[in-house]
Amino acid sequence: MRAGLAFPRPMPATVALAAALLLGLADLRAALAGWLAALCLAIGVPFGCLLFVAVMRLVPGKWRTAMGREAESGLSLLPFALPAALPILAGAAWLYPWAGANDLEGFKAIYLTPVFFGLRGVAVLVLFIVLGLALKTASKGAAVVALVAFVLLDGVLAVDWLMSLDTDFHSSGFGLYVLALQVLTAFSFIVLVSEPDPPAENVRLLGALFLSVQLLWPYFAFMQYFIVWSDNLPKLAQWYLARGAGPWAVAAEVFTGLHLAALLALLFPPVRGDIGLLRLIAAASLLANALEYFWLVLPSLPEGGGIAFVAFALSLLGLIRGGMR
Repeated sequence: MRAGLAFPRPMPATVALAAALLLGLADLRAALAGWLAALCLAIGVPFGCLLFVAVMRLVPGKWRTAMGREAESGLSLLPFALPAALPILAGAAWLYPWAGANDLEGFKAIYLTPVFFGLRGVAVLVLFIVLGLALKTASKGAAVVALVAFVLLDGVLAVDWLMSLDTDFHSSGFGLYVLALQVLTAFSFIVLVSEPDPPAENVRLLGALFLSVQLLWPYFAFMQYFIVWSDNLPKLAQWYLARGAGPWAVAAEVFTGLHLAALLALLFPPVRGDIGLLRLIAAASLLANALEYFWLVLPSLPEGGGIAFVAFALSLLGLIRGGMR
């Protein structure tokens, strides 16, 4: 290099995301699946924080002091969700088994098309961004609208992006199950980015709230599983059977163990009052959620798991570093 010339170093986030997309040259569906799993984990932060901020606008209390700044910070990441989702919205024809199916009739034939899928996704994400901007005010009316609209439309995204990977599987509680994961992701983020040495009262409050958030996951995850098996629904049970064999069974045992260990630890007041232990639990919860999204997405692939895992790691690295900038 000649003296006096300086070339800009590539941004790590850009390099990681570009590398994840380039894996599509080897196996486009696997690369998109990896991106989807990483995307679902990453957007859990702004989505869950949108819910928290909306509730804080309606429910007064000391919890606003304990986590309000961090929740607002997570909500500010919401505009990044749309560009991050573009590869999935544009690549639906290669990722989802219903794309190009000839046996769909009536409304399904219109609803389950790549174009309508993409338009739906863009519309929902734009509306979320608008709701996030509306929550910058202290208006209770905006908070009520945001809560109702978010819960309903978040379920649409959960069904579109995750449940439709298997056209034989359906569950009325799937959207709430994914919402529980998003809330847990967002709260773990809030704990991790909280001030280094928060007041003891704030720590105890964060610990109590963390216990409540952790309880959402086993309830919604188990209820869906219980209904499928107790009602003897063979087609729906196949979804679980595909995720209960080989490495997927190990992944399920690991993330379930992490969730339950976190829940058990939070039952003890000394743990709930120690910010260091809360941050350790938050990190474990994020790891559990990452494994769980991988478990939700990857068994739908007939092959290409290795490429999907690399794409997942690169996408997650890029999305996290991009959001931190």
